[in-house]
Amino acid sequence: MPLSRGPMPEQDQDQVEKLKAHFGRRVVDQARIVIDLWQRLPEFNWRSDWFGRMVDALEKLEKFSQRFEQKEFIDLVHQIRKPIEDTGPDKSPTSEVITLISDLIARMANLSMRRGDDGAASVTNLVKKPIYILLDDQPGADSLAEHLGNFGFNAQSLDGLEAFQKAMAYRFPAAMIVEVDYEQTLGGVNLVEKIQKGLDPMIDTVFYSKDSQTMETRIRCLRAGGVSFCEGKLDITKLVELFEQLSDVVFPEPFRVMIVEDSRSQLVRAERALNNAGMVTCGIADPLKVFAELESFRPELILMDMYMPQCNGIELAAIIRQESKFDSIPITYLSSEGDIDKQLVAMAKGGDEFLTKPVKPKYLVAAVKNRANRSRILKSRMVRDSLTGLLDHTTVLQQLAVEQTRAEAMDNHLCFAMLDIDHFKNINDTYGHGVGDRVIKSLALFLRQRLRKSDTIGRYGGEEFAVILPDTLPKNAKKIFKEILSKFREINHVAGDEAVHVTFSCGIAEATQVGDGKITKCADEALYEAKAAGRNQVTVYHGDGE
Repeated sequence: MPLSRGPMPEQDQDQVEKLKAHFGRRVVDQARIVIDLWQRLPEFNWRSDWFGRMVDALEKLEKFSQRFEQKEFIDLVHQIRKPIEDTGPDKSPTSEVITLISDLIARMANLSMRRGDDGAASVTNLVKKPIYILLDDQPGADSLAEHLGNFGFNAQSLDGLEAFQKAMAYRFPAAMIVEVDYEQTLGGVNLVEKIQKGLDPMIDTVFYSKDSQTMETRIRCLRAGGVSFCEGKLDITKLVELFEQLSDVVFPEPFRVMIVEDSRSQLVRAERALNNAGMVTCGIADPLKVFAELESFRPELILMDMYMPQCNGIELAAIIRQESKFDSIPITYLSSEGDIDKQLVAMAKGGDEFLTKPVKPKYLVAAVKNRANRSRILKSRMVRDSLTGLLDHTTVLQQLAVEQTRAEAMDNHLCFAMLDIDHFKNINDTYGHGVGDRVIKSLALFLRQRLRKSDTIGRYGGEEFAVILPDTLPKNAKKIFKEILSKFREINHVAGDEAVHVTFSCGIAEATQVGDGKITKCADEALYEAKAAGRNQVTVYHGDGE
């Protein structure tokens, strides 16, 4: 009897999907191990033990990727392994190697969390670790899971202890939301304490209580892995913000450090220590050549000797501080000068910190990392909107110019979208500006969760948002934003005892369809068209014959 060539039975299809999900998780989880190892390079340094663990992690990722036929992951593994193995465990990597691997790791992080251009979640996105919800109010738990799902999280409401225990036995979650007094006084706390026993790290847990709790209970929750404590009502916006932070795997760029040191041996020593910790360096032996490199290298910190020929460190710092575009770069002196009074004079002339030679490599790395990180945080705050944390108007336009140049050079598609919350004035007038701010913040969080990590999102002004989508066709961009709109309007925005549903209008333009400098104007025209057609829709700019 010949074998049937008909459609695969539904049961078999389900089995195939389960297998795909299983191996998909293996790929993503292993990719995160690789990402974590790279992020911990400053902690371990480029030594044989770290090197061995990294190579082993990459080999496992390659094996899982081949089994699941994840070609993009396979290609990335090959590209990452080559510079690592070429450098070897006994040599220090160059800044070029650090930059190359960091770019590849960032691509891997994006790939692990991205959405496809067709608007459907990729396999890797579908297999995000779940968030388990255990509340006495089962309908409330179901509603919370649905709302978190709209934001892109894999939230699962569990009906009772048996369901919870089965879920835990099957797979540990990324986080949990547990009621403090589940079924009995402190029942939820007792349950979580048992689960967390022996776990390292513990599962991040949000504890919830209808009523106020004692300080003793709060301390127990904290010790049981509590990262947040909610009383009265569960605020969906705050939960999304928290889970976004916990799930964010975007790899930051390596710190960029300029080293000004006339002693070649000292310069090499400092470069080696910072490169081993995953930082990118620019070593300059001649202080007169600093300005020629400042513009192109864009350091996040300058590490300089105090005594150098032709121009000492104090003079050089003072000259750098005369240029407004460089005056925010931290300057750390690295010198054998031990006189405290002279050190204070040096810092008064433009320095931020003083390290006295000789400095152990680990202390040098720690000092540079801490100072550069604070500088990066402050700079980030300067270009971000205070309410949403998104890029501000000016920075979005600057990034758009960069992406347009890149798209032209690589002959790639590029879309620019503008979004406007519908009838926002009515929301403010009816429910107050506090509710209006929460709606703006919710949409910002929603966009961050639903768009790719490679997309740029900004608050354009008021209730307007702007999104840059590299390597995206207009039809795919439209599909993505229609899906986002469909899910966003399902969200209950709490205004007192009332649930408010909100929509937005969206206009999209493609860079190749319009002339230089016109993409924002065209996206705005498409947005106006969407509003004129009744709002609550997405429109693509099709040109006007210009």
